Amino acid sequence: MGEHAWAQIDRASIALLYYQNDVSFFQPQTHNIALNSSGIAIGEFPLQTFFVSQLYHIFGFHEYLFRSTVLVSSIIGFVVAFVISNKFIKNKLLSLTVSLGWLLSPNLIYYSTGFLPDTFALTLFLSGLYFLLKTFPEITVKNLWWFVFFSSFSLLEKSSVLFIYLPVCLAICLHLKEQKTSLKSIVSKCSVLIIPVFVIISWIFYASYMQKEFHSNVFLLKPKFPHSFEDFVLILKQFSGKLFDFYPVFIFILLFFSLIYLALNLKKIPVFFSTIILGSILGWVVFFVTLSRQAWFHGYYHIPFQFIVFMIFFTTVYFYESGVIQERFRKFHTLILILSFYFGISAINNYFAKRAYHYDLINRNWMDVGLILDKLDVHKNSKIVTCNDNSYNISLYLMNRRGWNITEQSWDYFIEEAFSDCDFWC
Repeated sequence: MGEHAWAQIDRASIALLYYQNDVSFFQPQTHNIALNSSGIAIGEFPLQTFFVSQLYHIFGFHEYLFRSTVLVSSIIGFVVAFVISNKFIKNKLLSLTVSLGWLLSPNLIYYSTGFLPDTFALTLFLSGLYFLLKTFPEITVKNLWWFVFFSSFSLLEKSSVLFIYLPVCLAICLHLKEQKTSLKSIVSKCSVLIIPVFVIISWIFYASYMQKEFHSNVFLLKPKFPHSFEDFVLILKQFSGKLFDFYPVFIFILLFFSLIYLALNLKKIPVFFSTIILGSILGWVVFFVTLSRQAWFHGYYHIPFQFIVFMIFFTTVYFYESGVIQERFRKFHTLILILSFYFGISAINNYFAKRAYHYDLINRNWMDVGLILDKLDVHKNSKIVTCNDNSYNISLYLMNRRGWNITEQSWDYFIEEAFSDCDFWC
């Protein structure tokens, strides 16, 4: 993938070494052995990479298995979005149109064909929401536990989901209060909602400890606030220039009018839905501010934004349909659906066309580099030093050899260690 190749290669590297070395689930490794000979690099919870490694065991190592896994998870998310919509919205065409708000994001589709865990995490969270809404307006203890189960894994896969998980938790509490549930019952039911937060905090402590233990900084994520207000304004301008990477223009237009409609009818909308929408929007503002120096150009950070868009469209159509739209407007629904497909696919085509130049930079010789290295007696247990990669794992993963990447910013002692311990350098 042209954008964020280093981030995607890191995940691909972990999956490949799970497969080749049968390493412990809780001690994933990368091809880069800088600073520690084990290559242990713990950051995100490696559920997706471990699952892909099991597919490698069954079918052999093929990268399309990784890409297909991510893509299938995105499609499952779309199906779950449709099932949720169809439960509340009577007209199936409108339900499908609302669900397309999930699918017709160039940003989501772009990262659904790579190796990142974001779309997988979002699908897990949406699956939890499905169980939560299964008996709505009643929220049963059983369905609440299912929501907690899926949310826990979703947060482990991508901690940024926390910014949409917490608003849903607040919505549950306020909804139970609105249903005149006793305070004791609310506390009893909502206490389980702390479990995913406890789980992700526990994993962060474990990952932080292991990173210090093995001198690894892979996936190390820290808030990077703007240096000044002017810096923040500049970042905001740069981010706004990428908005249409997230959604086509017509989606933003529909989003604008949907928000106006919801604002005008806020008192008529159950507190559960309004809290999720307002809380998620606020959560994403907080997320952007705390990570703005990274978030403006990292598109995959913003994939949970698709959840907010879906909830806005879903809530708007659900309450608009019940009072205004009737079955006789079926042709109008069909027209909306056709236009959504047309403009959405056009936007996606334009998005990928702008990025096609990334693939022109690929050196096709890399595809056969493993065979070439074998002929040169550079075996898979050989340790390699690669130079001027400006990455963490890219060239090492492509060669499927473990070793060091020597970048221009490398310290002298690091270079000395690498060259003294390596078998080959290239």
